[in-house]
Amino acid sequence: VDVFFVISGYLITAGLLRRVAEHGRISAADFWANRARRILPAATLTIITVTIASLLILPRSQFPTLSLQAVASGFYVQNYALARQSVDYLAADTAPTPFQHFWSLSIEEQFYIFWPMLVVAAWHIAQRIRWASPTDDIRHRRRVKVIATVLFFAVVGGSFAYSVYITAHNPTSAYFYTLSRVWELGVGGLLAVYLGDPVRFPRTRKWLALVGTLTIIACAFVYSGDIPFPGLTALVPVAATAAVITAGHTTGWGSPQRIFELWPVQRIGDWSYSMYLWHFPIIVFFETLAGRKATVLEAVIIVLASILIAGFSFYLFEKPILHSPT
Repeated sequence: VDVFFVISGYLITAGLLRRVAEHGRISAADFWANRARRILPAATLTIITVTIASLLILPRSQFPTLSLQAVASGFYVQNYALARQSVDYLAADTAPTPFQHFWSLSIEEQFYIFWPMLVVAAWHIAQRIRWASPTDDIRHRRRVKVIATVLFFAVVGGSFAYSVYITAHNPTSAYFYTLSRVWELGVGGLLAVYLGDPVRFPRTRKWLALVGTLTIIACAFVYSGDIPFPGLTALVPVAATAAVITAGHTTGWGSPQRIFELWPVQRIGDWSYSMYLWHFPIIVFFETLAGRKATVLEAVIIVLASILIAGFSFYLFEKPILHSPT
């Protein structure tokens, strides 16, 4: 999730700044419309399908919680619904609902309600300065970047400080609070301000990418529900992801680029949103029907099933809507 947040913040912010550079301004309304077109259809399909399946598979005792979380997921406030219920996302003895994973998408969508407004504010401030002291377009764009950097740093710094504080005092709720997670997306946004397509220092960048990738993998195995999170602990996967993004395209022995460019890895990247939407309901339904956790072989089958369903969802539903002219 932390890797996902940093990458999302980087890509979306880069797109926003690109619009400023190309058109001289940005429309938050257009951004939100495009965002809704990208996210809402597939998420709505998942929520409806999973709700129907849940009524057939899950015990009636879960229906009140199920209905609440279905609505919360549809309105992208699932993280606050879970925080209010004080759900420990990583606890082995907690009976999860098939909508529980929507908490991270909820945080992301809440983040993108106000983040474009910071870019818009930076543009307006720079525009007012430009009116007072006329400058060329290049200086104007640079001024937008500087102002955006100041605004981004203020948000990232405040969010990180809050994350450290709330994780120490209320770690279960801290996991789901938007304000304790905003800094992770904001780090990606800060990278997007000045990071272009790096070509210098190829050897250093190669090792930066390799170390960052290995650190992310290590976190996946070392971190557990016993570690307070996010707070200071989240700095490691966030910094590792930032390192991989900063490295850019790398080559040579030891570079992870060859792995990144493999066909299966590229397809998983294409289907990642659909995989995110469908994988958790499959896990919950299996554990409910089986009455136990999955074995290693069953876990592999669940992963393959998630990938297969994600592929169908991407090509039959997500991609056609995304590329529809209307």
